[in-house]
Formats: sequence, C-alpha cells, structure tokens
Amino acid sequence: MKIRVSLGETLAQEVLDDLVSGAGADPIMELYTGTMPASMGNTITDTLLATFTLSSTVGTETGGVITFSGWTDEDAAPAGGDAGWARLLNKSGAEIMYLAAGGSGSGASVIVSPLTVVSGEPVNLTSGVIRMPV
Repeated sequence: MKIRVSLGETLAQEVLDDLVSGAGADPIMELYTGTMPASMGNTITDTLLATFTLSSTVGTETGGVITFSGWTDEDAAPAGGDAGWARLLNKSGAEIMYLAAGGSGSGASVIVSPLTVVSGEPVNLTSGVIRMPV
C-alpha cells in the first residue's frame, strides 16, 4: 500500500496523539517473545521480556515517519527469550499498536539489544521507528 505523504503525516500524528492520550503517567512499550498476534485485544500468551517507559511526547513525526525519543530502558528483564514483537500502550494502558521487534540490521520497527534477553539482565531499546506507507 502507498498513500500520499500528507495523509501519512496525518496518520502518524494521530498515532502520536493517541499514544499520549489517557489518564495515566506515561505511555509504555512492552517487548514480547514469539510472533506478533494477528489481531489486537486478545489475551497475550507470549512472554513479557521488557517494559520501556516512553517520554510524555513519545517522539517526532517527519514525512509520515515516527521516530521515538526519550525512553527508559529495562533495568532487569522479568524473563528471558528472543524478542519478537512489541506492544504500544497509551497513558491509560489501552493498546495502540503492535510492531515487529528485532536486533540491529533486522529492519524491524523496534530495535533492541540484546535480541536474546536474559532474565534479570538489562534490555536496551536501541531505536523505534514507525513508517506510514507513503
């Protein structure tokens, strides 16, 4: 799919606005093992590897591309396993989006280090980028 750039910019800004909406503290990104579920809203059976607290502004949008900035890394992973996907939650904890996760060079939207997470060890969110189909 391809859309005009101005529509991609509008969609990206709507995603950013949705992420910072709600009554809680800050939006979060959760990192899971396994394959991204086919649909949202169901019980997640994959293992939670890390939780990253995003900044209150989450990131910036340019040309339909959201680039995350200002997050807090996971100090001690609650479990171990290979990173597979990430879930974005707004300030109220409502699901906003699922994204592919991977290691450096994988082309995934969410890049983490290490890719194979060890329980109790730190996990770093290296970068996060969402590209609208412009």
